[in-house]
Amino acid sequence: MSADALSLDEHGFPLLDGQPLKLPPKERAVLALLLRRQPAVVSKDDFAQEVWRGTVMSDESLARSISRVRLSSESSRLSPITK
Repeated sequence: MSADALSLDEHGFPLLDGQPLKLPPKERAVLALLLRRQPAVVSKDDFAQEVWRGTVMSDESLARSISRVRLSSESSRLSPITK
């Protein structure tokens, strides 16, 4: 899958080939932040401020969320939501 297939809608939700993605809220927010900032590197502080928003973010929780985004993309092209 190319990064070109991924985009954000007008509300900031990740899309794959123009279709909304089926991801849990935290993983959807992680992917949205990465897409908004590409090609720049996103720091842990940025994830903490923009995704975890004042709640405690451990290194493990960030790694788990990123891993889930990667696994979803590998296993099902991020499973677009079908209506």
